[in-house]
Amino acid sequence: MDPVIDLKPLVIDTHAVLWWVLDSPRLSEVAASRMREAIDAGQPLHVSAYSLLELRYAAEKPATRKGHISPELHDAIVAEITSDESVFTVADMSAAIIAHLGTGALARDTGPNDPGDRVILATAIELGADIVTADKLLQREDHITFVW
Repeated sequence: MDPVIDLKPLVIDTHAVLWWVLDSPRLSEVAASRMREAIDAGQPLHVSAYSLLELRYAAEKPATRKGHISPELHDAIVAEITSDESVFTVADMSAAIIAHLGTGALARDTGPNDPGDRVILATAIELGADIVTADKLLQREDHITFVW
């Protein structure tokens, strides 16, 4: 009998979702390995609903702006995230997740300034999850475990 692997859930930051779907070398080997471990253990990879908003905004940016993705790439990524066979599951922005934004390390005056970062952190807190991210500013938060 195979041993049961008890892994913490993962919340995947927007750029890491993009790099996973594109099979980009920008996704660190540590992050890719941990994501594969979760998938092999039958765990979904959680993506904040806010990441879908960030992807939409990236598709709406002018092509000359940093962070732009084509509408076609946007549609392909969202289809990958939301398909019935996806390894991802969308973590909706629930009242419980939003409630974390005004407390402790996520309070407006002590937490990160970026609303997306705050929502992703709150999602991880609510789910008891680690976060897959290359974002050095986000990784400064010491109450969450980061995978990169």
